[in-house]
Amino acid sequence: MTAKMLHYVVEFENGSKFDVKVDPNDPSVLTVDGVARDLKVEESHAGLVVATADGQRVPLQLRYEHGELVALTPDGARQRIRVHLAETLEFRERVLSQPPPPPIEHSGRLTAPIAGNIVSFAVAEGADVKVGDPLLVLEAMKMQNSITSPAAGVVSFKGTVGQIVRTGDLLAIIVAKGSN
Repeated sequence: MTAKMLHYVVEFENGSKFDVKVDPNDPSVLTVDGVARDLKVEESHAGLVVATADGQRVPLQLRYEHGELVALTPDGARQRIRVHLAETLEFRERVLSQPPPPPIEHSGRLTAPIAGNIVSFAVAEGADVKVGDPLLVLEAMKMQNSITSPAAGVVSFKGTVGQIVRTGDLLAIIVAKGSN
């Protein structure tokens, strides 16, 4: 059975990019940017030695630094390298080229994320609130949790201080300005 040709994209931090194909049945034969290359990779005490078909040997050190692959060449050059499967890179580029999704509109209904006791309200009934503004304090298991507004608008509370609520009970409705 013939194995599928492996197809990679190798990107250097200077912007250069190479399209590399490897035949899994004969990994010594590579195709780089459409040109067949006969390379041999050997391990040495200093890292890797890449030998080309014409006998030129280039020592190369590859190592990970802070989670990134880095290549060091004998002339002291140091570059970060990214290696992707071509299909993965194509998919990522296709996803990144899409426009961002529209923002999710919140219904304005605020429900209790946990069961507990309404301890206090942080704003008055009918107050204008923004997303993230504290609305009330809900005590659960002796912990006081600040519950914030999921939407911007005018707040209308559906509970009272001291009321015990279950998870999912309606605490408030935030109506956007200009809505009926």
